Amino acid sequence: MQAAQTRQPNQTTREKKAIPMRDMERFRDENYQEEQPHGPVESAVGISLSYNFGYRFLQQNLFTESQWQSLRDIFERYFGLRDIDTALKYEIERMHDGLPCNPGLSTYQFDIDDEARRKRAGKEPEEENDVFEDDEDISFDVSRPHRRAQLPAGWLSILEAAYEHQDDTQALLRLAMYAILSDIPPAKRYLPMAKALAADDWPNILARITDLFDQYDDRLFPLARNRMMERLIIQEQLSDQAWQYLQARTDIDNSDAVFFGTREPQWQSMFDELAPVAMRTHAEDITERLVRPLQDADAEPLKTDTAENRIVIANILKRCIDSGAKDLAERQRDRLHLMYPKRRTLQQMLDTVMDGSFNQYDPQWADEE
Repeated sequence: MQAAQTRQPNQTTREKKAIPMRDMERFRDENYQEEQPHGPVESAVGISLSYNFGYRFLQQNLFTESQWQSLRDIFERYFGLRDIDTALKYEIERMHDGLPCNPGLSTYQFDIDDEARRKRAGKEPEEENDVFEDDEDISFDVSRPHRRAQLPAGWLSILEAAYEHQDDTQALLRLAMYAILSDIPPAKRYLPMAKALAADDWPNILARITDLFDQYDDRLFPLARNRMMERLIIQEQLSDQAWQYLQARTDIDNSDAVFFGTREPQWQSMFDELAPVAMRTHAEDITERLVRPLQDADAEPLKTDTAENRIVIANILKRCIDSGAKDLAERQRDRLHLMYPKRRTLQQMLDTVMDGSFNQYDPQWADEE
């Protein structure tokens, strides 16, 4: 998928059904440009333009060489992408002014946070091997345009297509790094793209990405997740970065979005994904965080002996075991046995956690004492 690869004539990417030749003849007017080989992002931009301006452009060149250069100059200026620091500063300015972080893709962060709505709607990710793959149409807004009428990464896709058209691998690497730091989809595209373009220089590029993230994270993602960075942290097993990332988001569920119900609580799923990575160098800190809810007997889940709270307690111990802290889980089990000798169901449940047979969906755990 890299621009440096030799381009092959695109027969099916722009449209699954080619326009019959007899129909193409009527498009050969003064605006017609013979189609030349092109890459996947240029193809995706062509699809978007055709859905907005007419199918005549599906099998034509999008722009002349001078137009590609003009588009590059325009969007590099507006994104500030001649260097990454400037681009990130421009993005922070847009956030401060209440503008979309990534123009043309303003619903992305809301959509990916709203996982509960996706599940309730029965929406499944579209399994397609193209640059649209992470751009799921899960909006209930009937005015939202057809998925392929949208640019896969917003207006940034036009700049990427220009880089791709000009075979500028260094510019593509810079754009991929920016996409990671700004959490621009699709993640399955930009993470491997950055690593492949960096090649032997990947350790230095990785260090540059993490340094920039440390510098700009609190301004770009206040009380929010950067799923692209999370994937990178897990992929590269960046233990210290995982711990710092979690530490910076301990109050993530106190955001207005969670309070008003437009975003699902984030902390637990985020912690479960990153804790195994952070355990490598911060085992004591992670395990302390795991059992913290079990230290206050006057607060849930210890205060009230309900089926739901028992499941929560059992899962905390299970996560301790899964994180390699079985001794800690056993000490907590013994302590809870002493604290609550009359909570028989809880004791039985914790014993099954310790022997590895616990299943939270077992009907026996659903009964209230």
